[in-house]
Amino acid sequence: MRKPSVLCGLGFLSIFLLKSAVASAQLGQYTLSGGYSHIYTGSGSNLFYNKDGAYFDADFAWHVPYYHSPIMAGFGIAASGYWDTQYVTVPFNFNGNAQLGTARLDSDLDDFEIEPRVAYELWIPATPLFIKPRIGAGLMFNNYSIDQAFPRITYTYFSTAYHTGAAFDIHPYVQFGAGWGPLAGGFDVSYLAAWGDFGGLGHIAQEIRLGAFIAFRF
Repeated sequence: MRKPSVLCGLGFLSIFLLKSAVASAQLGQYTLSGGYSHIYTGSGSNLFYNKDGAYFDADFAWHVPYYHSPIMAGFGIAASGYWDTQYVTVPFNFNGNAQLGTARLDSDLDDFEIEPRVAYELWIPATPLFIKPRIGAGLMFNNYSIDQAFPRITYTYFSTAYHTGAAFDIHPYVQFGAGWGPLAGGFDVSYLAAWGDFGGLGHIAQEIRLGAFIAFRF
């Protein structure tokens, strides 16, 4: 199975941006979230992929037009990954004879988003609890590499389908959390819809993400 390199790279980038934001001493908020993601493409393609995966999200936001304003504006970077492995029984040619054997097929589907975002932070009076709806819209990059097997009578032909494309996405999101001084944490849920080039998976993708977050005010 291929390693989720996109999510790892995004994590390193997020740490770098956090250090830069703290060094600038601006009044804002940095949020990391991650968890479960489910994708739906609506494609009838014979390309196999796991519809259940994981996501990682890094959000940078600042209060506008003043520090205590409930309105926050900024940007976010996010990625989701879906990995799968199948073992199939197919014919092989061994010394001129057809024999059945087992082959491993891997599937790696990744999405990466860059989005301007706007949020509204609503605190519940006399409690540390808050609700923060947010919406983002921007550019999604997607890529996949999916192994395929094409059995014949006495042998099997193997190939890997590759694709890299781009799409436009809309990404509504809401946090349910609690704050303690400069820290906050809780749970989040979001829905993402994208329209563009997804290769053999069609032209539309939808994702539902459920996870947890931690936020730092700086």
